[in-house]
Amino acid sequence: MPGMVPDAVKEARGATLFALERRLFTAIAAPLVGDEVFVLVERTGTRGEGLTPGYLRVCAPFPATSAGRITRARITAVGDDRLHAMLAE
Repeated sequence: MPGMVPDAVKEARGATLFALERRLFTAIAAPLVGDEVFVLVERTGTRGEGLTPGYLRVCAPFPATSAGRITRARITAVGDDRLHAMLAE
């Protein structure tokens, strides 16, 4: 179809945007390592997950009693697209 962007250009643009997203996430998330944050727990267990007030995904071993609650977690590392944490004491 005339006027369509070639597939190679689409793929290059997608790769550029993905790389930008990674850099922006790291720039926002890296300063949080070592900090204690509030997390709304969505999934519990050893592979539990939740969200910070800034909508950053956090993985931590949340107990079953924390489902649907806001709890504190200490950020330990930045992953590809999420923060890793341990429960705060």
